[in-house]
Amino acid sequence: MNYSGGKNGMATTAKSKSRLNIGIGAVYPRKFRCGVRWFLDYRDKNGKRIQRVIKHAQNQQDALKALQEEIRRVFDDEYNLKRERGSMKFESLAEEYLELH
Repeated sequence: MNYSGGKNGMATTAKSKSRLNIGIGAVYPRKFRCGVRWFLDYRDKNGKRIQRVIKHAQNQQDALKALQEEIRRVFDDEYNLKRERGSMKFESLAEEYLELH
């Protein structure tokens, strides 16, 4: 899969100045009567185009973070990865380190 998106490895040009294309997808705003809504745009593992509104995104950085999280979720589902997020206290980390070294 060519993640650069352009010809000969060159970056793609956006449809508009506000659309941010990265290798795995794009984020862009759309104006509505109620304000600006941010959307993400990417392709799944089968090549199907997915376009979805990002409900709580206020700016381009929020939208980009949401795109990265969505791509991570799709990748984890495809390869059956389960990421455990737990808080480890410094005391238990220090004990584990001392046991190993």
